[in-house]
Amino acid sequence: MHRVVLDTNILVSGIGWPGIPRQILEKLIDGKLILVESPALLNEFIEVIKDEKFGFLEEDNIDEFYMLLVEKSEVVEPAFELNVIKEDATDNRVLECAVAGHADHIVTGDRHLLRIGSFAGIKIVTAKQMSELLNIALLDNQ
Repeated sequence: MHRVVLDTNILVSGIGWPGIPRQILEKLIDGKLILVESPALLNEFIEVIKDEKFGFLEEDNIDEFYMLLVEKSEVVEPAFELNVIKEDATDNRVLECAVAGHADHIVTGDRHLLRIGSFAGIKIVTAKQMSELLNIALLDNQ
C-alpha cells in the first residue's frame, strides 16, 4: 500500500473543491493509502484551514476533519531537521515527515518541492501524477 505525505495545499484543496485532490483524500479515507503526518504538518494544516480565505469549513467541521485526519494517519515525529529547501524553510518539514515515515510519495502543488523531484528515494509528485500512479496500481492488483 502506498505511504504518502499530502502537503497542506493538497489537503485544503481536497476539502474545499471537487477534483483530483478530493479523490486522493477519498482513497485515504477508504483505507487505500497510508497517510504519514507529523505534528508540524498537522499544526500547519490547522493554521492554514482556519484562515478566513478558506471559509468553507465551520469550526466544528474543522475539528471533525482534523480528528479524522489524525485517526487515518500514521503520525511520526522526525528526529532531525533538514535544510534542503532554502527558499521556503517550512517545505523542509514535509521532507522530514516523509523520511521519518518511510513515505513512497509526497503529493504537493508546491513548486519548491516539485522542483527537486525526489528526496531520499521518495518521489515528489503532483496530485494528477499521484492519481495516475494510483490508477495504474489499482489496475495491476485486479
